[in-house]
Formats: sequence, structure tokens, C-alpha cells
Amino acid sequence: MDVEAQEAEISLLDLLVVVAENIKLLLLGPLLAGLVALGIGYALPQSYVSQAILLLPRPTRPTRRRLRP
Repeated sequence: MDVEAQEAEISLLDLLVVVAENIKLLLLGPLLAGLVALGIGYALPQSYVSQAILLLPRPTRPTRRRLRP
């Protein structure tokens, strides 16, 4: 059973070999996706819309005090 378990394990060197074989795809894929997103961002028309709703407090009436003579 130990021989089968050792054969099923993946070593760090195996992972590095896979990464080295696919380094172009790993670097160019995200770079290409970023460039496409940047191009789409510049191609779309710029439009800015803003809206604000203000809730003002009700004005309070000043109380009149009569001075007693």
C-alpha cells in the first residue's frame, strides 16, 4: 500500500514542472483579459449621473414670550 500511496503523491517538483510548461498561458491570459477590459472601458461613452435627495428639517416657530409689566 505504501508504494501505491507514494506513486499517487504529487511532489513540489512536479508542480513546478507544470507551471514552467504553462508559464506563457499563466502570464498572457490575465494580461490579455486586462487589456480587453481596458479597451472596452475606453470604447464605451462616458456618462455620469448623480441624484441627491435632501430631507430638510421642518422649520420651528419661535415661541413668543410676553413680558409682564
